[in-house]
Amino acid sequence: FFILLVSPSVYYFLFFQSEMENYTWPEIQDLVIQAQTRFHMCVDKTKLTELDLSNRILRQKNFMLALINKDKIQTHFFLPFWGRRTFFTEELKYLYEMILFWGPGSPFSDHSTLQKSFRRGDKAELAAKLQRVITWYAIISLFLSPLIFIWQVFYSTFTIVELMERKKGVLGMRRWSPLARQQLRNYNELDHIFQYRLNTAYWPADKYVRSFMSPVLAILARHVAFVFAALLAVALIFAMVDETLLITNNVPLTIAGLGVVLGVCRSLIPDEDESHNPRELMEYVVKLTHYGPSEDWKGQEHTLRVRESFCMQFQYRLNFWIEQTLSPLIAPFILFFCLRPRALDIVSFFRSFTVTVEGVGDVCSFAQLNVSKHGNPQWSSERSNASQTEQSENGKTEMSVVAFKVRCTDGEL
Repeated sequence: FFILLVSPSVYYFLFFQSEMENYTWPEIQDLVIQAQTRFHMCVDKTKLTELDLSNRILRQKNFMLALINKDKIQTHFFLPFWGRRTFFTEELKYLYEMILFWGPGSPFSDHSTLQKSFRRGDKAELAAKLQRVITWYAIISLFLSPLIFIWQVFYSTFTIVELMERKKGVLGMRRWSPLARQQLRNYNELDHIFQYRLNTAYWPADKYVRSFMSPVLAILARHVAFVFAALLAVALIFAMVDETLLITNNVPLTIAGLGVVLGVCRSLIPDEDESHNPRELMEYVVKLTHYGPSEDWKGQEHTLRVRESFCMQFQYRLNFWIEQTLSPLIAPFILFFCLRPRALDIVSFFRSFTVTVEGVGDVCSFAQLNVSKHGNPQWSSERSNASQTEQSENGKTEMSVVAFKVRCTDGEL
């Protein structure tokens, strides 16, 4: 009873937690805005807007989106005999956020304020300081990489086995890559809204990729699947007749291996009852994902070049697990050889594109959704005074404005 009197939040948590699960995000926003008007939780501002709330919640994520959109963080690499490939894993994203936002030596003094030195200090000195910080992170990551690699191997293996128990053909299924989640996300787009949009776009994207399947490969997959299905059936029959085979002669391992190969073959066999038009499917995917480089993809949706470019965003789950497993061994070298040389660009970015909003703190100026300041003339009819360095790429500002206005209920932007 004493605790409830001292802390009304404890009382609220105990008795109203179940009700909170039934609220929608617009309702929660309205409650917070009304509470600000009555209780002045934020002393620096009388009234909060939906844009203020989004900027405060998504501060670091908006900065990360802008850094990748303006190519301040390298995500594409040219490999001999392999060509131009992307490499951006969850571990790399975590390291970038630690270095730039909340870890020791980051440009932010806390989670909401850019250090004064990064606003007024000498850029060369700040870049050298950031390079030293990145170097230390690279050394520590290299030292810990064997342990993290071993843990990642076990984690990926257990994840694959668990998913194979729940979903058939999981190795042949696809998922949005970590880089795609940065490219497809709008500024000020909350996690649950963004995830819903990706889930909606999954099946059209999968149908688009599968519409390019080779008839020769499909025929070969059918024959291989038939042979391995027959072998699997024989192995299961023998195991049912003699249960001791499940303990000896590596029969369980054989059955598991046959099941994996069979699942991969089934993923390569298209559905004979469906017909797909690559152009229509890609137009629908672009409509849902809000991303489609018009100059590169428009009118070329039926080509293998566009498909390969799209598959870098919509990768096989097996590829994702391989990249995640190898990431501890590769990440230290990317930090040292790729991120460290861009320290000056990152310092210039934070100085040029950080604005202070009263009651919110330091936020990314791109997230203020000002088309006149960051708009691209190729994507909007509204006049923009932005220079090339100030413009967002691939219409990200314009798409973010449209998406936010659709969700916005207070009419303010």
